[in-house]
Amino acid sequence: MISLILILLFGVTEAAKDILSFRYRQSIFYNYKKEFWHPQLSWINKYKESKLACNKSPWYYFGLYTPRYTEKFPFSTTFLVFITDGWHLIKALSLLFLFGSIVFYSPIINIWGDIWIYFVAYSISFNLFENNLFQK
Repeated sequence: MISLILILLFGVTEAAKDILSFRYRQSIFYNYKKEFWHPQLSWINKYKESKLACNKSPWYYFGLYTPRYTEKFPFSTTFLVFITDGWHLIKALSLLFLFGSIVFYSPIINIWGDIWIYFVAYSISFNLFENNLFQK
């Protein structure tokens, strides 16, 4: 039952990601801090300077990854990106709910019946929030 609740929350967060990405101006998020929620402005929060100077740190990730621009703080472009803007925060919550639903899964009917139950639950929560509750 915990996993079913987490799937419902997963649908809510997926709806929020879509609203931010595709209909930000018509969403409830439009009324909040634009530097954090506006997808065309907030992505820059993970970088140090507004002019986005090139990062010259070849040591980063032992040379396996070098961010395109200078990071605002260590790991602001990787595993701490969720604290830089709204879309990444919601994405982190979405993944948390999805992985949690896997960890806490216990059968309701059987695997195939549960897949349908989860799909319907996800679809209902996603559509309810995207088409109604996240709209202005």
